[in-house]
Amino acid sequence: MNYYAIPDFLAVGMIVLVSFALRRLNRQTRFRYWALGWQVLLVHTILHVVTIQNGRWQLYQDTASMVAISLSSVIFLGAAGSLNFAKMRWMVLAAVPNFAYIVCWNFNVLSHAVYFALTGAGFVGALWFMIRGRFNADGSIVVSRFFVAAAYSVQLLLLAFAPMDFAGQWLLCWPFLLVAYLFWRDAVETTTGVIVTAVSFLLWACVFPVAQYLANYYPAVHVESEVWNIPKFLAASGMLLTLVEEQMTRMTKLAMRDELTGLANRRSYINEFEVALERSRRTGSNIALLVIDLNHFKAVNDTLGHKGGDELLCEVSKRFLSRLQDADMLARVGGDEFAVIMEGTMTRGVVENIIEMLHESLENPVWVRGHARVVTASIGAAFYPDDGDTHDSLYALADLNMYHVKEANREALRLS
Repeated sequence: MNYYAIPDFLAVGMIVLVSFALRRLNRQTRFRYWALGWQVLLVHTILHVVTIQNGRWQLYQDTASMVAISLSSVIFLGAAGSLNFAKMRWMVLAAVPNFAYIVCWNFNVLSHAVYFALTGAGFVGALWFMIRGRFNADGSIVVSRFFVAAAYSVQLLLLAFAPMDFAGQWLLCWPFLLVAYLFWRDAVETTTGVIVTAVSFLLWACVFPVAQYLANYYPAVHVESEVWNIPKFLAASGMLLTLVEEQMTRMTKLAMRDELTGLANRRSYINEFEVALERSRRTGSNIALLVIDLNHFKAVNDTLGHKGGDELLCEVSKRFLSRLQDADMLARVGGDEFAVIMEGTMTRGVVENIIEMLHESLENPVWVRGHARVVTASIGAAFYPDDGDTHDSLYALADLNMYHVKEANREALRLS
């Protein structure tokens, strides 16, 4: 029993338990692979805790431990690529030459020809996997292919001109470098969790060549194993922190979005309007506020049910969005009521044209549950600063103008 490895085992075991608990909250494929990667590393730590006082069994144990590290890096790569289970199996298969290399290295196979052959096979397997489009099939695929080609080229150079152990340590190192790069590149936002995780994987990758360099050229320098494990636990902390940040961002977005249509909800709309007011006061630009109400929407719910009404609202939302600019904000502020915020040079003539386009988007019937429904809308407008300088005053006027249009039973703009 190696008592010095017990803290490492307890720490990794705790990470695995936390991962299992969080899987219920997060169904992402990426997070599932993170959890699987730490389970493999738990096997690695168990092998370090349970020592067998037998030369050959100890060799088997050390070999399995290093293969587990290599396998975990492959799984973390799969997490970075968001691979499904079938693709992950192909990725592990492509990495088999790397596992074989580690086995030969631990069993002191001294034939350079074997290592050159396994390195070549590993490169062909990785390139085949990537060319088939199974991994990293995006605009930066050239970068990843170049990285893999460079990694195996360095391995060949180390085999040819450096002590053999350096090539083996490099084989363990470069996949973690690629994980760090992919994790950083694919992050939607550069958050604290992303920074900690990417830097931790980078440091984790450096552990292997640095440890080998010290062992070869500075044998008197002793570094405790706990020091080498620091990047590993930083990476785990970064992953969990990234998950928490993503959950918080997701909850914030959900709180600001209409669940049915995906548009901004009333809370988000009011916040955006206040920001737009401040911006307009600084820049001297103006704002047009539209209030839109669908005509006879209650009849849709009465005849086709609430699900039919929901389908109609979603389709109408898409049609309105297709006629607005990206800078315009469309929000659902009530049951069948929408609001639009438009900034810039918003003259009454420009707004009349936009309202006409919104009406045109409803010219074709909307198909709901096999029924064609003709949808019309009443639209009222108000302008900042001409019609008011607060949200409440502008909204009240736009809403009043909308009701004048509705009462007149026509789809035209009534400007104050």
